[in-house]
Amino acid sequence: MSETIPYPSSSVWYIHVQTNGETGQGSGVGIRLRKKGQPGTEETYILTCAHVVRRSGKSDQELGPKHERIWGQPAGYGYDPSGGFSLQMVATVTPLSTYAAASFYEQPVADVESADWALLKFDDPAWSNCRDAKLIAGTWASQELATGDECVISGYPEGHKGFSGFLNGNDHTVRPKPGYNIQKVEKIANSLVTFDGTGSRSGMSGGGVFRTGESNHALSGLHRARYDARLQLKALSARSILQRLDELGYEPVEVSLHKSPDQQRNEAPFSMSDLQADEVIAIATSLLQIAIGDCHSGKQVEQFVGAKGKLVLTLSEFAADSMQRLAVKGSLDLLQAQQSQITSLKDRELSNMFPGTNFAREIERLQVARTETIEEIRGRLRLMIDNCVQLT
Repeated sequence: MSETIPYPSSSVWYIHVQTNGETGQGSGVGIRLRKKGQPGTEETYILTCAHVVRRSGKSDQELGPKHERIWGQPAGYGYDPSGGFSLQMVATVTPLSTYAAASFYEQPVADVESADWALLKFDDPAWSNCRDAKLIAGTWASQELATGDECVISGYPEGHKGFSGFLNGNDHTVRPKPGYNIQKVEKIANSLVTFDGTGSRSGMSGGGVFRTGESNHALSGLHRARYDARLQLKALSARSILQRLDELGYEPVEVSLHKSPDQQRNEAPFSMSDLQADEVIAIATSLLQIAIGDCHSGKQVEQFVGAKGKLVLTLSEFAADSMQRLAVKGSLDLLQAQQSQITSLKDRELSNMFPGTNFAREIERLQVARTETIEEIRGRLRLMIDNCVQLT
């Protein structure tokens, strides 16, 4: 289960790229597309800026070939410094050179502001099939942005340093940051939107621009200003990207965040971070008792957790992942062994049969290790459970 990140920021993903010694960071927006007129072909993609996933060019007017490795990490989940979920470029603007399409991503291209976007596909089909409405921009803007329109912009200024524990005591949860304030459109020309603000920061490129007047904060563009030195907010128009996607044979799929009034009355938001240790253990144990064949994305499981009463857990694709389940079982077994050792040491300490032995130090060490094991289980549950609500 993920930490609750407010929408639309929850639909903005952290992007990390690497080629040999060259690395980069940026933002991207989860979107749902299908082939035009073909129900059943729906997939989840990440939309970002081309300059985020391409290497540096020989000049400011050029973008290099695509990075060898591209990863995405969803908002609200634990930060993985080793990478994340692997992505591949599958669509972008019409090649601006004579390169064949197959080699387009392996060649340098001109850095054209109005064409600075790329569509990324997950290597893992579990994420391609992700239907978590929190992680996907639910609707696209119904009309082009116009002068005076107000928007919010969300992304990852300073990349992972803003959330990975390096600053302000953050706890390694991927947290996008919303725009510093409401941004007004100053002008729009050639698919490029200019705002009157100066809040651009490195790492926010590819982040979502959401019009405040639209229902559900409709996706209206991609933030693209590349350097702090460019004290001007710019974005690519979502309508221009939609037009190109249409030419490539894609159409958007809307994802609804709304629940029925009955659901809203009977459910209260709940965070895995609110669970006590024994409650984490109870949920993990219960989850492992469900057969792999009975676990699937969207399946709901009721769980009683002490004084908190009944929780309704919505499982993710990872609830049926054998490696995830094996890791949880291993952690539960380790936890049992650690608790057994702590109990044994406390009994020895009380018996006073071993005078001079510093039981307290060893008990403290094991208690710290036990806490770390519980947090490992909690982290696995965040991945295996898409949503958690408490029935009131």
